[in-house]
Order: sequence, then C-alpha cells, then structure tokens
Amino acid sequence: MSPGVRPSERLDTHDLLDQQVNDVPGPHEGLGTRKGTHMRWGKKLASGALAVMLGAAGTGLLAAAPAQAAGKYTCKAYASMDKLGRPTAYSTCKSGSGKAVKQHRVVIKCDQVQGAREHVMTWTLYGPWVGPGQKSNVRCGTKNFLRGFSAQTR
Repeated sequence: MSPGVRPSERLDTHDLLDQQVNDVPGPHEGLGTRKGTHMRWGKKLASGALAVMLGAAGTGLLAAAPAQAAGKYTCKAYASMDKLGRPTAYSTCKSGSGKAVKQHRVVIKCDQVQGAREHVMTWTLYGPWVGPGQKSNVRCGTKNFLRGFSAQTR
C-alpha cells in the first residue's frame, strides 16, 4: 500500500483499464458495449470464412487425387547412404502374387548420438503414402546411424 493513500481511494488496475476503455468515444457509444466487441465478431467471421475455404480446397484436392485400384503387390524396402553419409530408405511395390495394396510408405529408424555424455536417441521417420507404382523416400539427418527400415502398406 502506498503511503498517503487511503484504502477507499486506491484504484485497482482492472478499474483503470475499464475506465480507459469505456471513456473512449467511438461508434459503439450508447450501445452499452465495450470497444473492441465488433472486432471480436470480425475475427470470428474471418476465421470461419477461412475454415470454409480451406475445407473446400481440401475436398477438391482429395477429389482430384487419382483412385488407385487395390491389386496384388509385393512391397519391399531398401536402404543406402547418400553422398553426405546420411541413411536413406525407399520402398517400391511390384505387381505379382502378394497382398492387396492401395498405398505404401517406407519407415526408417535412425540412431543419433547426442550430448556430452553421448546418449543415443532413436528417431522413427515415415515417408509419404504413395501408390504402388511410385517410390516412397525418407532420409535421416546428418550424424545418424541406420538402425532399421521397413515398408508399410494399407
């Protein structure tokens, strides 16, 4: 409590804020609302419109994607090192006697040595889901060691 200020004269910071907001004249004057209310509705309207546009764009992208027929495929994953010494992996699917596959992706596990005490962190990275006639690629970062790789199907 400040010296020379009686408790009944002390203003709270919320009281000061309300007083400043309500003392500013504007288009809201006389409507019984606080300044900024119309801004909140504007933000809600803008975010709602954005959500509708993104939703429409997303359905358009999904509709434009070619439908892959589920056939019998054999999928395999392969791993190697790139020019910078990073572990890379890819998966492919070939038609033949296998299981019904619509999409596949490659999965790679990399070990990375971190910290002054050199503890090992294992990272699992996933390639994109692609159709049977395409390659799914993924790469670990630098200073990583290959721990394992596989192909996932659905």
